[in-house]
Amino acid sequence: MPLKYTVPMAQPRDREQRDELDISAMPELRRVAEEVARTGRARVLTEGGRVVAKVVPLRKSPSRKLKPRPATPEQLAAFRSAAGGWKDVDTDRLVADIYSSRDQVGRPHIEL
Repeated sequence: MPLKYTVPMAQPRDREQRDELDISAMPELRRVAEEVARTGRARVLTEGGRVVAKVVPLRKSPSRKLKPRPATPEQLAAFRSAAGGWKDVDTDRLVADIYSSRDQVGRPHIEL
């Protein structure tokens, strides 16, 4: 089964619709697209010394891994102070109250 590659056009600033170009029947352009995807490096396409397009790799989501920051002593103290904070809550009653409040109408119905 042939792979389908699309070449993303430049990012539109005003969210205009982008045109896609199926390169499955264009072996040279497909090779360039595969190289860009594999290496993560953009390639500039020229014709007669004039730049005509740029092939850029798609960004991975998320674009970077976030490193967890160590918790401060104040954050750890706040976290630990919350332990057992719900021990006196009747969870069965809490669930019943939540479901019954969903049946109550909080605002008058508006006819449109």
